[in-house]
Amino acid sequence: TFGTAGEERAAPVIGTPDGGVVSFWTWRSSTDEHEDLWALELDMDGTILWQKAYGDYWGNGPESIIALRENGYLIVSGQHLLDDGTSLLHLGSGGEMFGHKHFSSELFNNIIQMEEVPPSGYVALGYVVDDLAGGWDLWVVRFDESLNIVWQKRYGSPVDDVPAAIDPTRDGGFIITGRMAPNGDLPPRLEGLVVRLDADGNIVWQKTYGGQEQDNLYSIEELPGGGFVASGVSGSFAELGLSDIWVLKMDENGDISESCPAGIGAEAALEQKEFSIGLVDVPVLV
Repeated sequence: TFGTAGEERAAPVIGTPDGGVVSFWTWRSSTDEHEDLWALELDMDGTILWQKAYGDYWGNGPESIIALRENGYLIVSGQHLLDDGTSLLHLGSGGEMFGHKHFSSELFNNIIQMEEVPPSGYVALGYVVDDLAGGWDLWVVRFDESLNIVWQKRYGSPVDDVPAAIDPTRDGGFIITGRMAPNGDLPPRLEGLVVRLDADGNIVWQKTYGGQEQDNLYSIEELPGGGFVASGVSGSFAELGLSDIWVLKMDENGDISESCPAGIGAEAALEQKEFSIGLVDVPVLV
């Protein structure tokens, strides 16, 4: 076990090439109401190789962590204490800090997933909450290798549109999955949502998948032979209970086999909105 006289909460663990692990935690001292990020690397026997704490800006702990191809880590933290924005922290393989940036906005924003994009740079998937414009919208940000914004776009409808996962595609674009209430039903009837974007973030196609009950898609990946596979849970097509595990295979246009139940794969109607959240450098105490 590892700890202090304060309070620690575990976050993701990432394996290292030599068989060890790097573990990330949030830590609050017994005399401080703010939480710091705490990172430590362990060798394959569990011995601490290094450990560091970073600042007092980590209000909700790490949301996503990437082990970078060129060594080091990229950490996404939600609900920064400065405001309702998201923070990004770039660490070297020994815990040294290369940079810390923060999305500052009057709107609540949160990044839920971040991926490296070949040959360089990153893409982030998140959401923005705007109660005056339908609630939750999908939010995608493309970064260069220095975490400068290349573009950012927002996609939404008059109801909540909730992201779940993003995967870079071989053509340089992206495929996104999530869920939405396509008809604004009350109470909302959710359907799985899949959106394909080109390399500049423009919508290529968008579709919903589901029936008359609650259906959610949580992950999606491009297949080596073309097309995509998405997974989630479905109440509409459950046979063994209220909901069952649900897997969909679709072609490059989002179409599925005609042998599947009718109504799956209907056109969605997300609007691509002009949007920009500023990214600022923030000092972090180490």
